[in-house]
Order: sequence, then C-alpha cells, then structure tokens
Amino acid sequence: MSDGQNAMTGAARSALVNQVNAFRAGRSEAAEPAGLGFDELRRQIASLAPEQRAAADRQAEILGAVGQGLASQPYAQRRAMLDHMAPQIAARGLAPGAIAGFDPTDADLAGVVGQTVILRGMLDEGAKASSVQPDGTPPPNPAPKAE
Repeated sequence: MSDGQNAMTGAARSALVNQVNAFRAGRSEAAEPAGLGFDELRRQIASLAPEQRAAADRQAEILGAVGQGLASQPYAQRRAMLDHMAPQIAARGLAPGAIAGFDPTDADLAGVVGQTVILRGMLDEGAKASSVQPDGTPPPNPAPKAE
C-alpha cells in the first residue's frame, strides 16, 4: 500500500472508530463523522488513484462483513470471535487498541456496518467524480460534445 492510501484509509478508519465511539456514548453524529468532515473525506477520496480507491473499498467491505458476521452470532460469542480475528483486522489497519476496546453489541455493530456503507458510497462517488481540484473547487465544466 502506498503512503497516500494509508493516510486516507487511516483517517477514514479513525473517523469511523470515533463515530462508533460517539454512537456508543449516545451521541448522534451521523451528519458528519467525528474528526473528519464529509467534505474533507470526499476531497481525500477524490485525490486517490483508482487502485487506491479500490483497495480502500475492499477494506471497508471487509470491515462491514466482519460487523455483519459478528452481528449474526449471539453476543456471548462475539468477543471470542473478535479476539480471534483481531490480528487479521489489525493487519488491515485498525488499531489493536480499538479492536480490544470495542464492545460488539448490536448497536455498535450496526454503527460500524452503517459507516462502512457510507464510506463505500463515498468511495464509489469518488470513483465517479474524482474531479475535485487540489484547492477543493469543482473542475471547470467540459465543453459540450457536438453531435
């Protein structure tokens, strides 16, 4: 992975963890993830190369799948399953402390899955647009095609 990909996905993961922690604490911050606003996240996503967006999408997909898989199990079994998967999840970039401190309740898992859905949507949007200029402004409109 390149440094640019690590920086973006690290920031996105941080925002996701902050969002879930806020959700656990009873704060609703669905409008913008904690620590990284949607506009800034969109700018970062737009600056990624296509292969970096694809890799970040795969990571978000895996995190969402882990959340869905854990949610399908009884709560009493989730911690052991999460601990078993922790090395693989950490290898994908999530901090071991965040994994160890995560309480896999239904609500917390729903928060993680929901945020991965949002992130994947933003990555898809970024793949389609990927046209925000470095200063954050939209690109000039292309000339209309003659028919």
